[in-house]
Amino acid sequence: NAATPNPQEAKAEGRSPATRASGHGWGHALAAVGAILAVYLFSASRTSLWDRDEPLYARATVEMLESGN
Repeated sequence: NAATPNPQEAKAEGRSPATRASGHGWGHALAAVGAILAVYLFSASRTSLWDRDEPLYARATVEMLESGN
């Protein structure tokens, strides 16, 4: 049956039978990376390094480093 992949043939080509049959292995990986990137960019645009609280946090860090705490 042409629709059923031959496991030995797929193994010889270095691919799993499922990937050989569907041909979408890279497509799914790229879609997942694209979705993760979209979520990251959306959330990154909602925060800023220039928020009004950021200098307060930076100052606390400087004081902790100076005191050795």
